[in-house]
Order: sequence, then C-alpha cells, then structure tokens
Amino acid sequence: MSHLPGASNIDPDETEFGDIPQDATIVAYCSVGYRSSALADRLQDAGFNVVNLEGSIFQWANEGRPLEDANGPATKVHAFDKTWSRLLKEELRTGL
Repeated sequence: MSHLPGASNIDPDETEFGDIPQDATIVAYCSVGYRSSALADRLQDAGFNVVNLEGSIFQWANEGRPLEDANGPATKVHAFDKTWSRLLKEELRTGL
C-alpha cells in the first residue's frame, strides 16, 4: 500500500502512543481525512504536535507528490473501493 515517504502506519483506532517521541511533529492522513482527523484529535489530546494533511493522500498524489510502498517509489494509491477511487486521477488508481 502506498504512503508518503518516511510515513509510519498508526491504527486509526489506536489510543496508546508510547512508541511515538513526544517532541515529534506528526502529519496525520488517510484516504479522505475522516479517520486521520479523529486520530489527530486524540494525538493532540495526548500532547503531541500534530496536523491533519489537508486534502488527504488523494490530493497529495493528484498533485504529483512522491509516494512509496514497501518496494520503494510508488505510482498508485489504494482506495477503499471504486466509488472513493474516483477522487484520484485515473492513472493513480489501483485495479479495484
């Protein structure tokens, strides 16, 4: 699954953040922004410096910004389903 370079995956339902340095600046994002917004609120409540990426990974990719996956640079973004994938430029969509 593609992500922003250097990103770490955090379960959006996570409530314990012991592995994250307290002084880290965190950029939360998901595919459309709902889950990352809720996570950003919980992180802020826990004392972290956090922002929610405006436009989500979809806008990031649509603007031609870099993506990576487990194998290195990536050119596709995974969407939840075909309906949500319509928010991506066609060449960025995975074969749903």
